[in-house]
Amino acid sequence: MSSNRKHRDAVISVMKNICPFLMLFLITLSGCRHDGMVTIKGTITLDGEAPRDGAIAFITDRGEGQTHGTPFENGMYSLRVPLGECLIRISAFKTEVLDAPTGGGAGIPAAKTKKIQYVPEKYNTRSTLFRDVTSKTSVMDFELCSDDVSE
Repeated sequence: MSSNRKHRDAVISVMKNICPFLMLFLITLSGCRHDGMVTIKGTITLDGEAPRDGAIAFITDRGEGQTHGTPFENGMYSLRVPLGECLIRISAFKTEVLDAPTGGGAGIPAAKTKKIQYVPEKYNTRSTLFRDVTSKTSVMDFELCSDDVSE
């Protein structure tokens, strides 16, 4: 019986000595993310104004790789992005009424509308925006200008 007690006391002693280090290791490990991605948040403005809604996309491998995108509201976005140089595409649409109904009363057809991209092509379909995403990147703001032809 005394050998069982000595064994139990030895196990308890080892656990008391190891547990603090084990807990510290687990806490440290849980704070690390080594998946090659970072969370980035930021704001988007066009001519000093935040677009009401739209989308932003980060495309890896200088625009040839995977796309990581998210919608944004009031010019604010947040998403997880892979490390490395990314091509950025930003788009926002407004609705234009093409054919407003005339007359009054029930049975009036709805107005015909069309969604129009109002962010210049140089920021979306022909984007020239490249950014390097590093492990220290957490904020990335974009101040876009519709009349600036040199970028």
